[in-house]
Amino acid sequence: MPVPMPNLGMPALNCPCIDLPTWPDTEMPQPRSPISTQSQLIQIRDRLMQAGKRASAPEEG
Repeated sequence: MPVPMPNLGMPALNCPCIDLPTWPDTEMPQPRSPISTQSQLIQIRDRLMQAGKRASAPEEG
């Protein structure tokens, strides 16, 4: 019974689609930058803190 074995050595340096005439597709939008979770959470926290301060501030009138 054959048993699958991983190939030894380094993976190929080129993309497997390098031989396609339309690769790379420069007309498609480029992928977005990765999200920095820490900075996103800090921004959310800051907005929530500002909203909480506005909600707890006494109303004038």
